[in-house]
Amino acid sequence: KSSTLAWKRAYAISKVSTHLPDCPDDLTELQFAHLAFEPVCHFCWRRKCHTIMWAAHTRCCSKCGNENFTNHPTKFGMPYEGVPFDRVGISTNGEFFYQNLFSLRALEDYNREYFSVPAHEKGAWLAKKKEYRHSRVEFAQVCRAWSRRRDAAQDVMLRKARRKLRSESNSSNLLPILAHTE
Repeated sequence: KSSTLAWKRAYAISKVSTHLPDCPDDLTELQFAHLAFEPVCHFCWRRKCHTIMWAAHTRCCSKCGNENFTNHPTKFGMPYEGVPFDRVGISTNGEFFYQNLFSLRALEDYNREYFSVPAHEKGAWLAKKKEYRHSRVEFAQVCRAWSRRRDAAQDVMLRKARRKLRSESNSSNLLPILAHTE
């Protein structure tokens, strides 16, 4: 009970200090904090994993990303307008471009649902799924912007710390030299 209270306080402080976006309805605060701050691949548990697929609520290393996401949702043979995607920057052979990546698990779930919905209800079901996709993609954009700001702030902080260490190191190296000249 006391660890839950401590965690909630830490999450609240972190949310305010980092301007973390609001937790989405389909995640608990713990799941959202884990996604935002814990650099572990959600598929293979590899550490130092910094790629977050915000719309899929997943962190993944490049190997697991290739195995669990696709940029070709049409291979499932049904309309995919209701499936959330993550817009990811890709750099290949000096070229940089963006791709929409879809979670294979989300596509499979969508496919299963799509074919289980009666024909007369498909229009309403698809409209609901499109709304869901829109909210997930919008959430992903907000979180990517937050993540970029957070990374930039951390870079500035690290540069300042390195500069300070170099400065302190240089002055401590000069002290013996200055003592000999006096």
